Amino acid sequence: MPAKAPSTKWDSSEPTKYGAVEVEVFDMYRDALGFVEYRDRAGNVTVDTLIYIADQLNFYVDSLNIDYIEFSPNKIVDSTYTTKIKIKNVSKKEIHIQELFILEKESMFTLSKGAEELPLTLGPDEEHEIEITYKPTKDDYTSFDKLIVYTDCLEFIISMVGSTKKPKIEVNDIDFGDILVGTKTTRNENNSVVSLMITNNGTADLHITGYHFDPPQDSINGPFFYEPYPISDTVSLETPWRIRPGSQKTVRYIYFLPSEQKTYETKLYFISNAVDSIIDPNRKDYAVIKGTGIQDNTHIEYGIGGNTYSLLPISPNPFNGTELTINYSLGQSGDVNINIYNTAGELVKEVVNNSETAGEYSKTVNISDLVSGTYIITMKSRAYETQQQLMIVK
Repeated sequence: MPAKAPSTKWDSSEPTKYGAVEVEVFDMYRDALGFVEYRDRAGNVTVDTLIYIADQLNFYVDSLNIDYIEFSPNKIVDSTYTTKIKIKNVSKKEIHIQELFILEKESMFTLSKGAEELPLTLGPDEEHEIEITYKPTKDDYTSFDKLIVYTDCLEFIISMVGSTKKPKIEVNDIDFGDILVGTKTTRNENNSVVSLMITNNGTADLHITGYHFDPPQDSINGPFFYEPYPISDTVSLETPWRIRPGSQKTVRYIYFLPSEQKTYETKLYFISNAVDSIIDPNRKDYAVIKGTGIQDNTHIEYGIGGNTYSLLPISPNPFNGTELTINYSLGQSGDVNINIYNTAGELVKEVVNNSETAGEYSKTVNISDLVSGTYIITMKSRAYETQQQLMIVK
């Protein structure tokens, strides 16, 4: 388009000594080629070629050309993460970088390296390395910002994103209730196998790397024990448990062995990557485990003719024979159930399952098919419930 000519009358007889032509480049980020044709009244034609070479910058992370900068999820609050970025001149000319900065004033992103050398000149195919640091300050929060690069002619904008996620550990409590003194069991007073569950209610993977009792428990006398099953499920730094968000982990097995008549209590703590309690006061990374030791007569119900309910101790115990004799008595007539379970809570022998009158009884059961190990004998009749531990040795 003509502009700034000495006369707007292009057919004037007066000679034109100078003139100007302005052209517009529609996409400043791409190279352009144009032609301007001049024609006088005599039909003479002059053609000028116009060449526009754009400033062109590419951004790379580990040789990968990127359109945005992303700090992957699962970042931890108040931790520092950095990434190195190379700015490369992919133009055919020198580019002069005048400014380089993060857009937001109070940002979780900082330009930690590369701006101190400005202004700088990059020849074709030359690179300049910068470093972006991300330090999140909020949980479950996604941060957005922009890296701005100004050259002599153009502005380049690279979006940045970072997000924080964290695991949240919750462990349920266990109450064994009343358990006979001297009985080592994984079952509560209702004969149900106790269940310890670790739940991840957070937004990142929970990694369990260890555990400890507080107060500590004796490896032989307990009274509380954690015995991993299977043994390969033992947790450590080398073999951590990984619990995904919204998932649970069942911990097998927790045992209780009361040695006297009293109530016992401890806490089983799990070591994990969950944020510490100073930052997250709602964290519950332990199970409160408790139980009460009782003697046989605690659940005795007196019946007709002075008879009492009882399950007499197995003798000898440990037992190494094939025919096991179980002695018991009923205080009143009624249904009675006597069973033998393994430590996994599986029924292995049904000894008695019928209705009997009040009195004393002796039942013999063949246990030749049972392997060496610990078993639980349970007895139920009316309101009476009891159990005792049996050790089989072969």
